[in-house]
Amino acid sequence: MSSNALKSIIIKSIANTEDTHLLKEINALLRNKKDRVLELPNKVMEEIELARKQIKKGEFKTQEVVEKQFSKWKS
Repeated sequence: MSSNALKSIIIKSIANTEDTHLLKEINALLRNKKDRVLELPNKVMEEIELARKQIKKGEFKTQEVVEKQFSKWKS
């Protein structure tokens, strides 16, 4: 595919999207912005916050414990 054909496809795709997050990512990519911030959906941010709270309460398992449990399970 030629550069011009690819540009045309990309331009049409951009023109037809209403996804602001995607447009911001494309803009940052085109500007080669190294300090861009990844914007996560609210649901993901809520899950991250929940995980942080669980860690503070000690509600987690280490990789070593999980691997031991997995080894017992698969045997």
